[in-house]
Amino acid sequence: MRGYVFYVFFSGKAADQFKNKIRMGSIVGFTKPTILRPGDVDSAVGLHVAHLYQVWLIGTSKDLGQCEAYVNNTTQCPATLDQRSGTLCDKHLVTICGKSKNTRMEFASGDSGLEIGWATTKLARNGQTKYQRMDVASQASKNMNKTFTYVIPGKGPINTLGKLIRKEVVQDPKKVAKEKKAWTQFLEGRSDPGAMMIRKLKGIEEKEAVNVLSKEAFLKIHNKTPMEKEEAQAKKRSIDMLLAQQQRKKAKKLNDEDPKFVYL
Repeated sequence: MRGYVFYVFFSGKAADQFKNKIRMGSIVGFTKPTILRPGDVDSAVGLHVAHLYQVWLIGTSKDLGQCEAYVNNTTQCPATLDQRSGTLCDKHLVTICGKSKNTRMEFASGDSGLEIGWATTKLARNGQTKYQRMDVASQASKNMNKTFTYVIPGKGPINTLGKLIRKEVVQDPKKVAKEKKAWTQFLEGRSDPGAMMIRKLKGIEEKEAVNVLSKEAFLKIHNKTPMEKEEAQAKKRSIDMLLAQQQRKKAKKLNDEDPKFVYL
């Protein structure tokens, strides 16, 4: 399992409980995690835990550490390693040894390759021991530099950077216009609260009520001139102020009528 990489996504109570407790070197056990469906063919294994009983914080490793080299000025190399064997990962060891090799003539002129990394031993038929490089660690390093996407049930697709990917639904403009026209015809002439709410949700502009009668005819029938929009709003404000004033007077009168007691 050396060099093997997999991703674990925390959510719910598990995330609230362990988000500040798990750090580099923590030894964690998982009970019945959910295996996530990857979005890529070459994705590493993805797990999901959401409950407290699924996570076991066992302890802290003294030897597990992170590569001390930096990929750029602000980003540290994400590779993990056994600190008993050094502080740099295989990739950065090869880089440093390559630079050192080029400065020494006895190595720079040779045609032998330079390979640094974990290896396995194999005994040949003639009794000699052969060393074979392990590809698992190099493959794990490649996977750590990639961004994979997994589908978490109930939350949707999420990548290894912790970003939730939401796909926007592309609507057909013709279909939207046709539906809006149908709603406009259906709500025509209605002024109830439900119709007003639907107009607001669908983005349908309300048409102001227009008097069928002329101003002269309206004056003859009702013996008054129709009010403009500003006049109607001013009248409503005046009525509201009068009602509020009456309420205050009524409340004050009730307070004055309350019996007064003096405790001796």
